[in-house]
Amino acid sequence: MSPRQQFIFRQFQNLFTLYKGEIPFYHYLNSYFRKHKNLGSKDRKIIRELCYRTFRFGPVWKEHTIEEVFLWNIPDEKEKNDLLKQFFKGLARVEQIPGFKYPFIDLLSEKFNNPEYFHSLKHQPKLWIRISGESADLASFRKEMKDLILSEEERGRFICFGIKNGTEVESFSKDIVVQDISSLQATELIQVKKGDKVWDICSGAGGKSLFLAQTHPKAFFYASDKRKSILDNQEDRFNKIGLIKGKQAIVDLEFPVERLKFGDEVIDSEEFDVIIADVPCTGSGTWAREPENISFFDPGELEKYVTRQSKIMQNSLPFLKTGGDLYYITCSVFRSENEEMIRYLSNSKGLELEWMKYIEGYELGADTLFIARLRKTI
Repeated sequence: MSPRQQFIFRQFQNLFTLYKGEIPFYHYLNSYFRKHKNLGSKDRKIIRELCYRTFRFGPVWKEHTIEEVFLWNIPDEKEKNDLLKQFFKGLARVEQIPGFKYPFIDLLSEKFNNPEYFHSLKHQPKLWIRISGESADLASFRKEMKDLILSEEERGRFICFGIKNGTEVESFSKDIVVQDISSLQATELIQVKKGDKVWDICSGAGGKSLFLAQTHPKAFFYASDKRKSILDNQEDRFNKIGLIKGKQAIVDLEFPVERLKFGDEVIDSEEFDVIIADVPCTGSGTWAREPENISFFDPGELEKYVTRQSKIMQNSLPFLKTGGDLYYITCSVFRSENEEMIRYLSNSKGLELEWMKYIEGYELGADTLFIARLRKTI
């Protein structure tokens, strides 16, 4: 190895020795870079690329030496990766590289136990944004970002762009919203009528509520989360595109709730026409985007997620009107969080399943989501 290759290898070795999957690797790597200010921008780019390529081999890398794994990342002749080809110049490519094996096949929904899905985990999804087709900035966005736009999809009144990851876009125009196209497709399936009261019970940053507020201006939107910082972020997103935010409340639905307080409005009975439950989950449908989870996810955590999901459903359903609709959503491909949870809800919670489906985002370079609609019958 050249001195520079040895230097980068030592950083790679440090990272794969120290990182244990306790936080998303993106955050861990940024923290590492902040502590190692001697790494230049090109060094950081190479290290990031090497690490994520390694995670995409699956946990098989744990069975080999760091030296072997490092050399697995030498691109073959067909790859268009000039950065790594230049970096590895002078080193021979390893021909005997273990094949990828998904470690949690017994947890998967049957739908995803196939080579096409496993192959998709080897590729980074795109960063998806949407912008109104009537935006004054649309033409200038296309022109300025033409080298970064990988795909374009028209979805109703919005144009969705799949762009290169790491692109800074939110400062470009107030009309731009970052939202994975699979999330948008799921939100399009949510039926809201004029005058409906809609409660987004695990709202996160509010991408779905934001979309629905834009497309259904005469409905009433309520959002809750147990984290105030998340709700503050949601408010900022609403303000950025000039929308009046819905009413918000800090609510932890893992515990029984007698009443909800949205500002000066108190709700203590069946008042919502629609509940959107994008519940906390393993996120296994996003692991192409965060491939470290394929190596570090603990299957023992799955039961904890399922328990949380059932508690959240149990504690939110008293506020849904009889005849109202519950939309249950995850970004998981595990059957216990999806099909089996829907079976549990429809068998024991006064809910009738209307439909359920997966949104197979990997076909577009996006995340994979599950969504089901259930109607409250009693």
